[in-house]
Amino acid sequence: MTRLNFPHCNFKALTRFSSISYFFLSLLGFQLLSACSTEQPQIEADASLHFLVKTIGPSVNIRSLTADGELLAITDDDRWRDLDASYAPNGDLVFLSNRKKNHKITLKKHKETYDLFRIKAGQTDIEQLTQQEGTELAPQYSPNGEWISYILKEKQHNTFMLMPANGDKRKHLLSNKVVSNYNWAPDSESIYVAHYSDTAAYVSQIDLASGQVAHLIESALTKPTPDYAPSDQDPVMKRFDYLKVSPDGEQLAYIRNPFHQGIRQLRVLNLKTGIDTLVSKDNTHAQDGVSWSTDSRELLFSALVDYRFYYDEKAQRKVYEGGMHIFKATPKGEARQITLGDHLFRLPTFSPDNTRIAYFYSDFLAAREYSLKTMNADGSKTETLAEKISPASGLSWN
Repeated sequence: MTRLNFPHCNFKALTRFSSISYFFLSLLGFQLLSACSTEQPQIEADASLHFLVKTIGPSVNIRSLTADGELLAITDDDRWRDLDASYAPNGDLVFLSNRKKNHKITLKKHKETYDLFRIKAGQTDIEQLTQQEGTELAPQYSPNGEWISYILKEKQHNTFMLMPANGDKRKHLLSNKVVSNYNWAPDSESIYVAHYSDTAAYVSQIDLASGQVAHLIESALTKPTPDYAPSDQDPVMKRFDYLKVSPDGEQLAYIRNPFHQGIRQLRVLNLKTGIDTLVSKDNTHAQDGVSWSTDSRELLFSALVDYRFYYDEKAQRKVYEGGMHIFKATPKGEARQITLGDHLFRLPTFSPDNTRIAYFYSDFLAAREYSLKTMNADGSKTETLAEKISPASGLSWN
């Protein structure tokens, strides 16, 4: 780990993350900059902001910005793309990378594959955990740090995988045409998985002890009748793209994405009562990335508002109109927009004490780089912590 120590500085970094945006994903080059000021970034004590940065050309490295303004270069190599970083409670880190032995530069196009790698807490050595023909996606440590889960993408299907953190034998938990997303229960006893085939989509719960799979939500992906008219109001022909369990383990936030022209909704399923509630506003398109407050009473998300896309033939360019805004909501569906203007506010994230919100910002939807900002939970005291953030970057605060 390389420590880049700039006391009392705001860091400007172009970053990239692996969470897939609903309407665009950019892969950009960048360089790391820093700009010092007399004020220190507002980060909760003993907590860090984690993100990925572009260094030279297409390479992507892992960075953390600590509470005392110290930028840590967790990985630091100009040849590779290190993505999807996930930290265990003890500080161990698992991530995806296209790192290869005996790497040679080639001008031929090729399909990259990604494997899992790990850096143990307090160490700098990078350990390769997998080496398979397919490519791995979305690694996560279980909340208790005992397991590493991931999606194995193969030619005909995806498989949801689980391996002990100590490196013992891997398990196949679920296979389908696409495994799109998943999230652990806080007690580490079960996992919620979104997946689909050609005919049906599911949100399923996998019991870790028994391996039993229970479908909690199901949607047919074909018309039930020849004269069926698609609607945002019913659960038919909907895919599930994103899942996030509340800290108390009793609620599941999920994105319902239509297979037809319609609205991308954020909904909350009460896992105790079975009540399913629409949280996002009508005519807004909810985006991946939900942050729950620690008491499970509020959640943050972003959504496209007054969104319109078209191609300008005269200018020969794509045009994105409207804004992406931050909403603060309750699980009962009481959502309030807390940002204004035709700008982009993305991946809102509660600080560990819920008093601050971190997010990515840009003046325009189609911008090729963002700023990393924070504000108070009431929307006041906005501060810029970093600039030149890639639209492909993820954000966590822990």
